[in-house]
Amino acid sequence: LLDKARVYVFDQGCELSCGSCAVTGAVMWRREIYCGAQCKCDLAEVFSWSYLHNQLVKIYGRDNIRLKNVLDALVAQGIPLAQSPNPGTLLNDTFPNTPCSHTRLPEVKHITHASQYRYWSYEPIFTAKKKFPGTPEEKEALFRKQLVPNTIAWIDQNVPVIVGLLVTENFRHLGTQDCLWKSPDPLTGAKGHALLVVGFDDSTQEFQVLNSYGTGWGCEGIARISYADFTRTVQEGYVLTFNFGAGKKVECPPVRK
Repeated sequence: LLDKARVYVFDQGCELSCGSCAVTGAVMWRREIYCGAQCKCDLAEVFSWSYLHNQLVKIYGRDNIRLKNVLDALVAQGIPLAQSPNPGTLLNDTFPNTPCSHTRLPEVKHITHASQYRYWSYEPIFTAKKKFPGTPEEKEALFRKQLVPNTIAWIDQNVPVIVGLLVTENFRHLGTQDCLWKSPDPLTGAKGHALLVVGFDDSTQEFQVLNSYGTGWGCEGIARISYADFTRTVQEGYVLTFNFGAGKKVECPPVRK
């Protein structure tokens, strides 16, 4: 596949529900577009999923969080990276990514610290269903028709796309046989997930996606999805944009060898 976005696998170590995948996708996006493009380095940032997870669950409920809700929180607060307000302590130690950490809410000092890393805004790449004319069925058809070409247009500019889609249990346990996820029809028991689309291949009619489950999933953290299954499962998609004046500039670590 054409790995035009040059995004590298981000292995955070564990995966939680309710927005953690979206936060990971956003950090992977920034790591490549900012650090990868400017410094040619690996920016293996430590951040806490539970920091935002707890707030989102309190506002929206465990099963009602959308990718847009997560991105709104990142724009408003920034991402809690690396050091906590206590010098020498990782924020991940304050809000560990474990089930027991899913109730504590951040204090003002934590939010103030995270605001130093308020790097981006975002824009949707798909027109909302409600903006299309016609019956509900016609609106749905027009919405689905735009998903593949709009995504390809951004990747062709070396810009990865973060998408929210519906996945089933076979996605969560994707092996290394061919690294192609085939979505069942109907999508019984499907749940929302977020990941990065980083490449495409028109000859095979497939996208290449980078997931947040680590290198043990798919082919070293990367898999493929057909244009047809992408059209069936994707619900929303965005690209992120930077506003360097709104946050602290992250120093890149040593260059990759």
